[in-house]
Amino acid sequence: MDIEEVAAEELRIVLLEIDQLRSTLAEYDDGDRSKRPHILHNLANALDKLFQITDDETTKSEALDLRRTAIDLALPADPLLVLYKYELACSLSDLFDDTGLVEHLRAAVSLLREVVDFPPTVTDGLPTSYDLLLQYALKAQVLFGVAHQQEDIDASIAAFIRYTAAIPEDHRTRKLPRCYWMTASAMLERQRYFPSSDILDEAFSLLERSSKVPGATSFDVLTASIIWAANASIYNHPSELEAYEQAFEHYAQFIWFGYGLRIRYSRLKSSDARLKLPVSAAECAIRFGQFERAVEWLDEGRSMLWGQMSKLRSSVERLRRTYPDLARRLESAGQALEELADDEDVDSVLPRLQARPGTTQPYSRLDASDISEQKARCIAEWNAILKEVHLTPGFESFLQPKPYSELKEISRHGPVFIINLVDNHCDALILRSPEEPIVHLALSDMTESRALSLKKRLLEALRLSGRGGNRSLAYFGRGRKDASSILRTILTELWRSVVEPILHGAGLNDTKRNVENDVLPRVWWCPTGALIDLPLHAAGEYNSDGSSSVCVSDYVVCSYAPRLSTLLPVDNEEYSFVLHSPRTLAIGQAQAQGAAPLPGTVQELGLVRQICGSNITSLEGEEANIAGVLAELRLTELVHFACHGEQSKLEFDSGLILYDGRLQISELIRQRVPNGRLAFLSACETAKGGLETPDEVMNIASAMLFAGFKGVVGTLWSITDTDGPMVAEAFYTYLFQASRSEVDTRDAAVALHFAVKRLRDRGTPLVQWVPFIHLGV
Repeated sequence: MDIEEVAAEELRIVLLEIDQLRSTLAEYDDGDRSKRPHILHNLANALDKLFQITDDETTKSEALDLRRTAIDLALPADPLLVLYKYELACSLSDLFDDTGLVEHLRAAVSLLREVVDFPPTVTDGLPTSYDLLLQYALKAQVLFGVAHQQEDIDASIAAFIRYTAAIPEDHRTRKLPRCYWMTASAMLERQRYFPSSDILDEAFSLLERSSKVPGATSFDVLTASIIWAANASIYNHPSELEAYEQAFEHYAQFIWFGYGLRIRYSRLKSSDARLKLPVSAAECAIRFGQFERAVEWLDEGRSMLWGQMSKLRSSVERLRRTYPDLARRLESAGQALEELADDEDVDSVLPRLQARPGTTQPYSRLDASDISEQKARCIAEWNAILKEVHLTPGFESFLQPKPYSELKEISRHGPVFIINLVDNHCDALILRSPEEPIVHLALSDMTESRALSLKKRLLEALRLSGRGGNRSLAYFGRGRKDASSILRTILTELWRSVVEPILHGAGLNDTKRNVENDVLPRVWWCPTGALIDLPLHAAGEYNSDGSSSVCVSDYVVCSYAPRLSTLLPVDNEEYSFVLHSPRTLAIGQAQAQGAAPLPGTVQELGLVRQICGSNITSLEGEEANIAGVLAELRLTELVHFACHGEQSKLEFDSGLILYDGRLQISELIRQRVPNGRLAFLSACETAKGGLETPDEVMNIASAMLFAGFKGVVGTLWSITDTDGPMVAEAFYTYLFQASRSEVDTRDAAVALHFAVKRLRDRGTPLVQWVPFIHLGV
């Protein structure tokens, strides 16, 4: 049968049931108190079914009247009386939802009070006794929210407490966190209207307990910690910092590397509050004047997936020198776990999670029992070996989050600008040098809504200029004037509200150079939220012809840092960034299947081969296939891609377009490039922020950093095919200026600075030179 036939059959059955019940009802006298109430109750249920099919309000109204009559007729000793009252309460609660009339809700709460005060002897059709208490507590809390009578919220709090005590032992671990925070939320709601220091203290005591329930799922205790922190902020409670400390303890466990990568990513973005935890915690720390703690939290919490995966392949050279056997075992366990840390468990886990009650987001309800036995054994082995390492003298903090005492060393090579953006707060933390205290600036002219507005306008400018997802053959004339005007406005706003105040705070706004050979200071930008997709490195005030009266590149050479600790040597090992006759891999794909041709890539690779010396492998056309590129990538020190790039809505599917398909992020992050120093991605959108999780920075450039490269040149949006050769030529000419056989890859940011300057000097439109950025060292 089709859908209409099924609906017609359902209607026929319900109407038949109603007719039969009406006939049965007519057989009994109106005063019959033994049989008639139950028939009225069943008839009301049938009319409710009819309402679900026909949406006829008269049937709903009749069902309510029948339920009331059934209660009036029922004998006090009738075991079904409690069921009649419960179902009438549910109907009245639904009526309140539809009409907003508070008398319906008050009547529903009154009936529920009778139900919970006189536990039923018949349980068929009723929730458990403790779930009845929960429903009563929640409805009484809703009633207080509209009527503001103290007796209602006191009744709600008392019911929550009774509910907590009534939960069976085998359910307590899973339910206790929610019990505590729901009770606390009711207490805090009471506090808003009827202040009491005792109630306030008890509420925050419960919130703290909710985040520390032994054996509870990471989902529940993390949620509890976030609720605790949010309420502490609202009520100016001194426990706010402690709440965020607790949240960070649970955060890593919530996206534990025992789960598949895509599952962890799904858990990460399943809640806006969880997604914003690092920036919210940092905002709290900044408010309390704990600037160093804010830096630590941002480094630990942002790009959490990259950080977790990096632990499995971290350098163990320092450990190996002293304890070679321990290093070997840890390395072997990490490799085994990384091989299992893919997504083969998704299909087996998801059906179990979907069957688990109480969630609409199944991945968020995972616990340790939902992973395979093999993976559980690998994790147990990894944890045991890591614990053994931590007990070894000198390695107590091995693979632990970096403390500020280490993170501050990043600024030895140039100032670091951390910009924390959350809601209506935007703060800059400036690390000028390891010896100087952190400088804090409140950027009052920037908010999250304003940054999102700038991002929206940027997308409109790119649309008007014809900037799609692929490397373009030419700059489209359509909308050029409007796009340029919008982009100039965005760059001006960024300059005035963010960049210029930061340069001033760092003491760099008086270092403007006009001589080409002057060495400008290096700086690293570390933005958060919507600012990640905005071109801070190009902020300035520009004229209609694209020339600037003031521009950030007049003062500093810019790089970006997706995560501060990525700029530090791994395991305190110093890398050699000066390469002698570097092993270079040049990849060009001018004729990718299903993509527009890119003739400029042929010229571009020719220039790379010409400038970069003889130790170079070049892959073009059919040779530039996924397998061939990956085989060579593992051996290279310097790599150059000239091809189409594509940022997908499913971030792990983003990648570089080669001869036989897309080299995806999910494949790139499996690679180990131990000698990788510099990657140049002359393709589109390779450094674009994540669409749903900007602070996780899930893009192609970050994947190259994770694979092992220390610095990456990428693009924020689509670039023009004719610009690629010019930028590459100027970039490598600067990089190899001293010798064709020796290069210092730490000069990459300066090389890009001068390459982009060459485009600007030629009068190239803003939309063409702004997307080029440098990330890392």
